[in-house]
Amino acid sequence: MSSYVAATASFKSALSELGEDPLSANYDSMVAGDDVQSCEDELARDKAQIPGITTRNNYGKLYSAIASVVTNHLPQIYILTSCMYNHK
Repeated sequence: MSSYVAATASFKSALSELGEDPLSANYDSMVAGDDVQSCEDELARDKAQIPGITTRNNYGKLYSAIASVVTNHLPQIYILTSCMYNHK
């Protein structure tokens, strides 16, 4: 399943971008969710019912949603923490 490989690559990309570019990390975390959904769509198209993969896909969508929310708030967190530490 190429969409599983794509989702894994998107998650890894998001992780590597956290410190330098939170907006790209946010985008990649959302793309990972789209990749997971593509996997679900492939299974449905092939009429394949594989509970273990469906469970993993559900976790992947959940992790993507969580990562998206967290990375969406990183720019604000960076601004707040830099103000806190630079203000004396």
